[in-house]
Amino acid sequence: MFDVDLNAATRPRYEAVSYSWRKDVLRGNLNDDASKLFPDRFPMYGKEDGMNNPKLILCNGKTLHIQRNLYDFLVRLRAKRRGLPLWIDAICIDQDETNAEARKEKFRQLGLMGRIYGSAETVLVWLGESTNITSMPSFPKSLREIEEAKIEYESFRSEYDISKVRKKGAAFAILPQLAGTTIESLTRLLNRDYFQRAWVVQELVLARELVFFVGDMEIPPGQLLNAIQLISACGLMHTSATDPALVGGGGFRAMPHILQAQRDRLDGRPWPFDDFLFLCRDRLASRPEDKIFSLLGLIDTDTDGMRIDDAVTEDGVSLYILYINVTKFLADKYGWSYILSLAAVGAAENGGLPSWVPDFRTPLYPKPFWFYGCTHFKAADTIPGGFSIEEGSELHSADSFSRGMDVSASYIDEIVQVGESHAELHPEQCKYADGHFLDLLSKLGKKYSHTDELTIDVVMKTLTADVFGRDNKVPATKLRRAFMVWLETTISNLQFERAKTKPADKKFHLTTSGKNAALIHDCGTINGTQVNLRETVEAFLSVHDSDVFPIRKQLKNHPRDVGIIGAELVRSEEEERNLLTQFAAYASVEKFWKHVEQQIGGVWWAIDQIHQHRRLFRTRQRNFVGLAPRDVRIGDIVCLVAGTATPFVFRRRDRDVDAAEGLLRDGRKSHVSLVGSAYLHGVMQGELVRSGDVEFVDVLVL
Repeated sequence: MFDVDLNAATRPRYEAVSYSWRKDVLRGNLNDDASKLFPDRFPMYGKEDGMNNPKLILCNGKTLHIQRNLYDFLVRLRAKRRGLPLWIDAICIDQDETNAEARKEKFRQLGLMGRIYGSAETVLVWLGESTNITSMPSFPKSLREIEEAKIEYESFRSEYDISKVRKKGAAFAILPQLAGTTIESLTRLLNRDYFQRAWVVQELVLARELVFFVGDMEIPPGQLLNAIQLISACGLMHTSATDPALVGGGGFRAMPHILQAQRDRLDGRPWPFDDFLFLCRDRLASRPEDKIFSLLGLIDTDTDGMRIDDAVTEDGVSLYILYINVTKFLADKYGWSYILSLAAVGAAENGGLPSWVPDFRTPLYPKPFWFYGCTHFKAADTIPGGFSIEEGSELHSADSFSRGMDVSASYIDEIVQVGESHAELHPEQCKYADGHFLDLLSKLGKKYSHTDELTIDVVMKTLTADVFGRDNKVPATKLRRAFMVWLETTISNLQFERAKTKPADKKFHLTTSGKNAALIHDCGTINGTQVNLRETVEAFLSVHDSDVFPIRKQLKNHPRDVGIIGAELVRSEEEERNLLTQFAAYASVEKFWKHVEQQIGGVWWAIDQIHQHRRLFRTRQRNFVGLAPRDVRIGDIVCLVAGTATPFVFRRRDRDVDAAEGLLRDGRKSHVSLVGSAYLHGVMQGELVRSGDVEFVDVLVL
């Protein structure tokens, strides 16, 4: 080991290693098979912690314990004789967390990580051994074939923008040509821990050159990029009914953007900090402060405004100060409306942080409406709004203090009923569902009084956040037919699955049940009541069946006369003739993937994206319908916030306020916590503001 000066006139030549401290351990073939069906209960890999079963090496004549995963790579690398010295964090940075001086030096070194990786000749990326790559002999050839398909990169700012999303023709064309073992090998590779970690982002983005290693095989970054885009475009990673985005792919989906950011940086087009922070929100870090520290090397602009040093003490890092200072820094650049859109499920009940501060420790679910292209909202953006932070605001107890934020808000109504979340209506889970969302729709009535539309039309727009109304490219008649397909299929699934044997029985013992099921299926608990599915469906049909929406007839004909998913997007008779039904899609591999592709950007696809981690709700007095984060509760209130594009759901923190009082408390500020942004039909285009039916008052968000 030797020291180098990064400021020297002659730049030192070395290579840096990027790897996961945890080792992926395949749990056996039986678990591997089970993970394909039930990934939430049977993860593909076990994770061996970094210093669990460490290996001993000799460094400068002294023994040193290192992680087993790193040891495996060093053994592989020694055989390759690359020649240049290596920089490895576990060896070059003192990892002694018990020593105050070592912690101080470690923090100083963390500030240099960007320069260290950016100055290296090559960054060597270790993805682990190749023991479970079943198609290893033909794997390199398959990667070259995928690279030749030239799957086009799509920016993360538009890949889920429903009005811009493109069909993935190149990906679907190459897929049928690949052997099943190749697809299986790719999914196993991309499920590995490396693709989930936060620190690897700057290590990859700052690299001047990258080489990926799996076992003794070297993979060029272009080949890996195309393989990832193939798997991502086709939705091939196993997902979970409990939390689809967290299981099997939450991290790897960001890799095309990370590798694109690396190329853009080399071309002199560095990405802004908020892009990286948004991309890395769903990634994992051993310490919560690393969700910020792991990205600092990527910032080219002055970061004094973040006041990072304020959060660092001799005893460690104050997460509270760190996250608040980063939030203020982002708000100064992008505005508080953007900040409030970053609230994730659980924000209102997070005792460790104010609810208005994005909790970077947790994945960003649900994703903001603007992520899906819903940029046409203007609920209260014409009202001048001020956001100010009150230091040390008292929170109704002698020993509880929080930094509150003053906002100007107008009370709309209180939530009185919610419908099932996206997970509760998932085909694997709907056997538990009672049909609360159908009961909710019945209570809205046939016509939606606020806009004089059919309620079924309103619900379609709500579940898709009216994204198709942004440019009105798809005719209303086609949107209705498409929504009918989703609605009749969902009701049929509820009726069919509800009649089946419950997972508690032995026949279904592998299906998500018990604790996991209780976590998913809380709609009845939230509403404080249960409903009878048969009676609920009949009541729904008696209210909403009509010539425009002949739901009863369609349910009788289902599945014989099921509509074609994606038909609303075709623009010619020839395209319509080439569409495939769900049943025809299973005739061949080619037809199956063609059927998958035709759904992209349609109504069903939009509901799957936007309803994810959200649920419908109905309000008490004015009978509005809306869409909010899945942890919304009865009694939460919907408000307009001056200067923002969407309404927001808040949870009251006042003990002495009556529900009917809204936000007024005898002249005192109401205290609330932020639940998240909401879609509220009949409000999103500023209708309430224009009507004058608003009263903005100061509210303290804790």
